[in-house]
Amino acid sequence: MGQDDLERECEATPEHEAFKGRFRPKLTTDDCLTPPEVHAAVLAWAAREYGFDPSDAVRPFWPGGDFEGFDYPEGCVVVDNPPFSILARIVRFYLGRAIPFLLYAPHLTALGTRQAAVGPRARALPGDGVRRRDGMVPIDS
Repeated sequence: MGQDDLERECEATPEHEAFKGRFRPKLTTDDCLTPPEVHAAVLAWAAREYGFDPSDAVRPFWPGGDFEGFDYPEGCVVVDNPPFSILARIVRFYLGRAIPFLLYAPHLTALGTRQAAVGPRARALPGDGVRRRDGMVPIDS
């Protein structure tokens, strides 16, 4: 048995696959992406409500992405669903750089940013009338 045969045999075992799986990136609830039709509806509403061109909107959040290293074009506005585990850090980052943003998150999660976003530019909007696809209505509605 040659070296190549031995490597193929080892790679075929469930134990070896389990071992390799320990090194794959793990997905968390922070890695859940907003369905495109939901984002399109939020973006259209935000552009009408706040008077910006939807083509100026950027989405810097994706699994494994780096929002701090993202290239924010001049005049852009962030409209996205950020990772909730670092929401306060994200808000501080945008406020500190005067980057306009609308981040959508569950109401109770957004309330956790209050200390990071003190001032007239920051608001948490409750989910009035929001109904999820599964028919559940958020308790703060």
